[in-house]
Amino acid sequence: MWNTCTLMLRTAKKQIDGSKFLKEKVNQALKRAGMQYQGTTEITHLLWLLLEDYGLKQLKEKVVRPLTGLTVADFYGCHILMPPQIMGFENPANPQSMEMVAEVLGAKIVNFDQ
Repeated sequence: MWNTCTLMLRTAKKQIDGSKFLKEKVNQALKRAGMQYQGTTEITHLLWLLLEDYGLKQLKEKVVRPLTGLTVADFYGCHILMPPQIMGFENPANPQSMEMVAEVLGAKIVNFDQ
């Protein structure tokens, strides 16, 4: 899923939001296109949307062909969890989100030793 893009966008937003100078510089560039950065957009991830905005219950109701018989060992990589001060979605030492989605979809979850 687009982890590196999420990290880079969240990092850029944090830097722009934390610097009056950067925000002015960005807005100078955007002004030429008739736009303005206001910092009101939330940078999120499809996995996070499924869990927080859509919800596991609704997702389960939409499953037509469950992943029955499929064994899944979820791998988070590093950019969906780290650095936690930028990503901030769940505990990087014990993530559960992918397992929750895979389980709702009907897959059997097994541990992935990293």
